[in-house]
Amino acid sequence: MPTSQITINLKKLKANFAKIQDFVGNEVSIMPVIKSNGYGHGLEACAKALVEAGAKWFAVADLGEAEIVRKISRDVAVLILGPVAMSDYGRALSGGFRLMVAGKDGLNFLNTKAEIYGKRASVHLKINTGMNRFGIDPSRAVDYFETIEKLPNIYVEGVYTHLYNSDNLATTKMQWKKFSEVLFDLQRRGFEVPIRHLEASNAILNFDQGFFEIIRPGLLIYGLAGQKEICTEPVLSWKAKIVAIRRVKKGENISYNYFPAKKDLDLAIIGVGYADGYPRSLSGKAEILVSGKRCKTVGNINMNYTFVDISSAMRVSTKMSPQIGDEVILVGRDLVSEPNDLPDEITVADLARWAETNEHEIVSRLPKEAERVYLD
Repeated sequence: MPTSQITINLKKLKANFAKIQDFVGNEVSIMPVIKSNGYGHGLEACAKALVEAGAKWFAVADLGEAEIVRKISRDVAVLILGPVAMSDYGRALSGGFRLMVAGKDGLNFLNTKAEIYGKRASVHLKINTGMNRFGIDPSRAVDYFETIEKLPNIYVEGVYTHLYNSDNLATTKMQWKKFSEVLFDLQRRGFEVPIRHLEASNAILNFDQGFFEIIRPGLLIYGLAGQKEICTEPVLSWKAKIVAIRRVKKGENISYNYFPAKKDLDLAIIGVGYADGYPRSLSGKAEILVSGKRCKTVGNINMNYTFVDISSAMRVSTKMSPQIGDEVILVGRDLVSEPNDLPDEITVADLARWAETNEHEIVSRLPKEAERVYLD
């Protein structure tokens, strides 16, 4: 039996989509980024819910994810953000997926393959404005357009770039300027660019240059970024069960690699570990909500278990002390609290701060096989 459970509130996910749409206006299309198993939330369930909410576009990492989305809807447009092997062009064309183009390699083969399949390949030309991962140098964008224009079975549907430090207004403006100059050069040469996109979550919230035809929210749509103009709500919560409780005396060891208890304490063993996506780097840093109280992890997190000092929760007189089988909160809000207290909450941002990483890593490393419950 699983001892931890991830809950995904699809009703909140749909509401977040609606809030973002209201903020950007109906003339702007939303392309939810659902790569890496929907940021750990579950690709299939999230894609289905977002289609119901009105999504017409999706961004995914690879062909396998795109094919999962296609089983859900034959009508939505799906952009594959990563490279697709030439040997898989047939599958990509059969699925009607939009392909990222960041170089000339494979263009002639794609053109030939599209002719064989009786398709016209829709591609989005990626411009490298500073990330230096994928993308065409801005000075060569016109040359690439001219090359593709000569290939009758390939259609440049969009041009886009990726912001590498969207928390920083100066670098965002620099990248926006480079991208805008590319668009101006293309327009000046007479090339039509139907779709342009640049803004992801932070830029949607913080960059005020106006929106292009499409925006690409990731963290924002899951309620994990920004509570400013768009108050999206976290979709994910995560609970685990107490599987053992024991009394440990000062000086006795806790967990691996010798961690002596600094005092006598009550120790709860929680049925979640780094194999379940709860990072080992949280050892001795993370707090867990136990019976409405914040209790700190102690010792090193194991593959399947986490040790928590529940001494403060054991001394709460207004509630029963924690018991084996009780649920504790790893991420989410605890409605159990002292009279007149506001409910406490552990957020994904808290875990990211304690683990010295970002929210993306915390949620995307949640195993696909982890038990997920979907609420709608």
